[in-house]
Amino acid sequence: MKKIWLILGAAALLALCLWMGVRLKALLGMLLWAAVIAYLLLPLARKWEAILPPAAAAAASLGTALLAGGALAMLLVPGFIAQGKELLTQLPGMFAWLRERLAALDAWCQTQLGFTLKLSSRLLGEGLAQTLTDYLRTIPMPDTQGVANALLVPLFAYYLMKDRERIWQGALYLIPGCWRGDVTRIMERVHRGLTGYLRGQLWVSLFVGLLTSAGLYIARVPYALILGLTMMLCNVIPYFGPFLGAAPIVVVAAAAGRLVSALAAVIVVQQLENIVISPRVMGNSLEMNPLIVMISVLAGGMLWGVGGMLFALPAVIIAREWIGYFMDRMTLPRLERERLIKANK
Repeated sequence: MKKIWLILGAAALLALCLWMGVRLKALLGMLLWAAVIAYLLLPLARKWEAILPPAAAAAASLGTALLAGGALAMLLVPGFIAQGKELLTQLPGMFAWLRERLAALDAWCQTQLGFTLKLSSRLLGEGLAQTLTDYLRTIPMPDTQGVANALLVPLFAYYLMKDRERIWQGALYLIPGCWRGDVTRIMERVHRGLTGYLRGQLWVSLFVGLLTSAGLYIARVPYALILGLTMMLCNVIPYFGPFLGAAPIVVVAAAAGRLVSALAAVIVVQQLENIVISPRVMGNSLEMNPLIVMISVLAGGMLWGVGGMLFALPAVIIAREWIGYFMDRMTLPRLERERLIKANK
């Protein structure tokens, strides 16, 4: 009877958490982003804590990050705005040029091979260019509530960094005493698994974005800043990201008559990432079968779109560490018994 009440209580608690998650979706999203920022800035905060108290170290870490981000924005945002306005005016012409080339390819397939793939109509509908242009021009600006939420995220991140030890101890008190040791060891494994992957992936994507922009600029491909930013954002997605980021580069470069030089720049940057940047920055932090990585990313994309592709591998890493810990707990006692039996023989 006691087990039944325990199961019912757990189910009721889960239902309450789900209900609160739906009702407090905006707040939970802010806390999630604050936790990500605090987690990424944690090494910087620890360096500041060597000379400052925790509160001042957290403020210094956030200030350093905001100053660096602000300086980068002042350097790049004017160029992004100028290139974005020009790109919006040129986008319909680029799509029309690409539609003509695909129509010519369809006609050649029909003449030489006896069938057509209808690429021009399947990939580029007549209204796609105008629809995309209208969408980009009418992206809603954040309202007052959105600005307030964005300003609260760094504040939450500050308190998460400053009071992380007390928050962790408070969370442990909510866990039954017999489980605290297991949870602590599991979280240590999760931290080791996540920290190398997340920080490494962000640094690699930043390097790839900067190098792609520089390579496209040298190759005289227009809108190099925007295309490099697109590659940087897409590169966060393992395996499939570089192909997604290369698609707009191919379209823009082909319309400008710079396709060969643009492809050469992209290939050189990707080879630098695979041979030099990723091994030095990430090392073997992932240590996961490529097939599992691809399946995880595809499953995340099918379930939750781009966000699912971004968070698929962190979720798999967390699940791997939990499962690995309990598998070790189940396997080690058996191995210890076998070792004792062999020693007694």
